[in-house]
Amino acid sequence: LAAALSSVGFATAHIAMWGFNPYLILYHAVMGYALAHVAYRTRFLAAPFVAHFVFNAMTIGLATLVPFFLGVQSAAIASTVLGLGSVTYLYYNWRTWRKGKKEAARVARGETEQKESGTDRRMRWYSRIAGLFIIPVMLGAGFMASAPSSTEIGNSMQAAYVQTQNPHQAAPGNLQQILNQLMNGAPADVAPGAELTTVQIVQKNKPAVVNVMTRGGTGTGFIINRDGTLITNAHVVAESVNQQTGKISRQHKTEIMIRLTNGQRVPAAVVAYNPDKDMAILKIIPQNPFGWPTITIGNSNTVLEGQEVVAMGFPLGQPFTVTKGIISGLGFRSNGFIQFQQHDAAVNPGNSGGPLFNMKGELIGINTQIVSPSGAFAGISRSITSQDLQNALAQYAAQGNISSSWLGAIFYPADPSSDGFGAEIEAVRPGSPAAKAGLQAGDIIVGVEGRGLPPSSTQAFGALSSVMRSKAPTDSLTFQVDRNGTVIDVVVTLGAH
Repeated sequence: LAAALSSVGFATAHIAMWGFNPYLILYHAVMGYALAHVAYRTRFLAAPFVAHFVFNAMTIGLATLVPFFLGVQSAAIASTVLGLGSVTYLYYNWRTWRKGKKEAARVARGETEQKESGTDRRMRWYSRIAGLFIIPVMLGAGFMASAPSSTEIGNSMQAAYVQTQNPHQAAPGNLQQILNQLMNGAPADVAPGAELTTVQIVQKNKPAVVNVMTRGGTGTGFIINRDGTLITNAHVVAESVNQQTGKISRQHKTEIMIRLTNGQRVPAAVVAYNPDKDMAILKIIPQNPFGWPTITIGNSNTVLEGQEVVAMGFPLGQPFTVTKGIISGLGFRSNGFIQFQQHDAAVNPGNSGGPLFNMKGELIGINTQIVSPSGAFAGISRSITSQDLQNALAQYAAQGNISSSWLGAIFYPADPSSDGFGAEIEAVRPGSPAAKAGLQAGDIIVGVEGRGLPPSSTQAFGALSSVMRSKAPTDSLTFQVDRNGTVIDVVVTLGAH
């Protein structure tokens, strides 16, 4: 009776918290059997409740540590093996109980008691050891692997991994699903058009904002996938940055540590890197059986001048910081590969790679640089648009990189006083996509994909750069080329820069 009350009471609490799940029936059936066995063996009314408390403590501890260090798949295999062991343990105890009843009946009949064999003694000790460890590990690993995904760990070491169930988030480990949501415009967590308070935006996104630390300094990043995929600026993880020219090294660091907002640190590795786009995709190395917290990527194409925004990050080595401002300018292009939004939310060195949110709590930009004569915040901050990020993620999902598209043609320097027509090629790099396609020095590109370029050479080069910025390596483009007065079509398959 005590075992039944204990098991039913905890089952009711679990179902009330997580909802009905078929696994809970198995979980509490096995737990109830084990507690009934404890009550039967001890003849002590409180024994099932004490045992249940101990089992819960061991279950939570082992279920937290085992998948974290072994990985989800290894923990599943281990739980299966241990599950078989626990079944054997329960069967042995049932067999022992049956044997005890028969022995008692034999003694009641006055028959001679049979001496316990060495095998029986060993099995009895094995059973006790198994009872202490196998059942809690099996229940813990299985429970954490099979319970509903709306798991919330409170004030424990897993606070860093808190992830409230979000029906719009992709499953762990599947970047393609999250990309589909990004490109198709997944609905927000609130009613369409509804906005959140700044406090709500922070509560929603803070767990997914991280401090990216290298031997050369620190920056900020944000997690976009529950498998631990995160985004930051390339210059945050670059080997070096030329302070005079701002040119980012083509090489990145290999020793990177991620600090979560609760202070816990985990290592990460760079999986894609592009200094031209000033973006880097990182992956947290240890697996998280609960799924890492994530942010939702919004649509920067709908951003308007004057709308409010919220920035988060770790400026100047400080703890997690939140600032607020407005979009003060749009359409700033840097090097032809990315586009900037200007805002006045305070950001400083250390905020690089951090998220910029709209008032729905959706990411609309990656804070990248400030314009300041002193190097400190002067009211002009710039962020890479979320549309550029989406394009990079789509390329990463399809090709495994975020490299810039490469033509390999060198154009004449733009001269505002020139009356030249189209974008004229000065030279072609040997072995480049342009060379393989047959483009030559002196060719003038006057159109792309059947659409004419502006007549001014300066405007033509700008329009051509815009087209190139939107393309990924392996994409093909048909150029309309003026060669010695004759316009011909030249098909170029772009390469990776």
